[in-house]
Order: sequence, then C-alpha cells, then structure tokens
Amino acid sequence: RGPTQARFRYGLFIRRETRRRSQSTGSTSGAHGSDAHEEMVAVASFSARRHITRGGHKYRSHELIRYCSKRGTSVVGAISKLIKAFAREMAPDDIVTVIDRNWGSGVGWNSL
Repeated sequence: RGPTQARFRYGLFIRRETRRRSQSTGSTSGAHGSDAHEEMVAVASFSARRHITRGGHKYRSHELIRYCSKRGTSVVGAISKLIKAFAREMAPDDIVTVIDRNWGSGVGWNSL
C-alpha cells in the first residue's frame, strides 16, 4: 500500500509583530504594529478519511501523519489547537497516530 499521504494540512500562524514583542518584552498583549504579516510556527498533516470497522461499528478515522514546529521554537498548545481545528472541520470519529517509543513514552498524547 505504501506510506500514508497527507490529504489535509493545517498551519498555526502568528503575527510577526507579536513574535517580536514576545521576544523583547515577554508579552503578546496589546495592539499590533503596522506589520500585519503572519509567520507559520507549527503545522500538522492528516490523512484522508478511512472507514474502519471495530466491534461491528464503522468509524470515520483519520491519521495525524506529522506535526512539527518552527526550529528553535516551542509553541505551547499548538498541537491541540491544530487537532481541534481539524476535528471541527472534518468531524472524525477518531484520530490515530504512530509514536516512536525510542523518543518518549507517548504519555503526553493522553491529554489530547
């Protein structure tokens, strides 16, 4: 069958002015400057819908294929925001993913 292909891609963007203000003052509140350009800081890709039968019931299932954030950047809550946006638009019964336990236990996924 081959590798799963990404069908849907979701990005999380911030205004560049917000990023500069955050780095210099530690605050992201207040009015933005005149620079309204946005910068992608995180992205997630999802597979096309698959109909999976479990226990005699059909489920609309998608796979989270990949998530990453901009190099050197930690985006708090980014993965949950991207998954919520995808779930709101596609209404899957479940979303599955694969983890490499050489890099961690995967316990963080339980909260999502």
